[in-house]
Amino acid sequence: MNELTENRRKLLITVVGIGGCGCNPVDMLSKNNFSDSVNLLAVNTDPDVGLKAAQESEEQLRDAIKDSQIVIITAGFGGGTGTGASPFVAKIPRELGINCLAIVTLPFMSESKMRMDYALQGVEEIKQVAQAHITLSNDLLLKGIGENVGLFSAFNQSNEVLKNLFSALVQMLTQTGFINVDINDFSRIMSFEGQSILGVGKADSEDLALDSLAQALNNPLVSSADISSAQGIIIQIFCKKEITVATYDSLINKIRVELSDDKALVIATGLDQ
Repeated sequence: MNELTENRRKLLITVVGIGGCGCNPVDMLSKNNFSDSVNLLAVNTDPDVGLKAAQESEEQLRDAIKDSQIVIITAGFGGGTGTGASPFVAKIPRELGINCLAIVTLPFMSESKMRMDYALQGVEEIKQVAQAHITLSNDLLLKGIGENVGLFSAFNQSNEVLKNLFSALVQMLTQTGFINVDINDFSRIMSFEGQSILGVGKADSEDLALDSLAQALNNPLVSSADISSAQGIIIQIFCKKEITVATYDSLINKIRVELSDDKALVIATGLDQ
């Protein structure tokens, strides 16, 4: 286990990358100069001994995680390390009473049905221990960027999407803005447990704010962006300039009309960029 960043004086979030696919976005995050509220861990082993290695490192992992308020696990499923070790690692924050979000990617179908079956088995296992899980599809990424894109470029784009998702989540929870997300509200949404969706959208002007929301709800890696049955939603707005009350209200209302339960918890937060 390689701890990329170790400064837990104000630790809030621990991001754990497991296996090669999980460590790549964590390595990218380590170059973003996040505050000391973020602890980044990279866990990698020989694929054949992924679970065993995690079990042997349990005390190290427990020590690295124990002061966190939120743990985010990321891994590529289908191989040995990420699929085998992630459910075990997710059990540690569960036992410590810490909220855990797992974000995992599925292999390309062309990589073999055996890898996909193993990946789906891993998803079933991790959803039993993580409070929330997000499953991202590399096949949907391929559909979104086109089949003529080079293999390395496809994987790089997958890593870039993951990095953007993590960056938005970390900024939302650690940076002070004009409207802040309360950690208790976030914990309450995590307590609903189950499958989650995390998306990022961008717009060049306030007039296109609703377009950015549509982008966030149609992440190219997410198989379904149906939020109608959601019990809790957090909207994070990053602004270069002050937006109008009307724009702010329209974004929230757009989310509200998509929900079947009018009692669903919707939290809107905002940061100046």
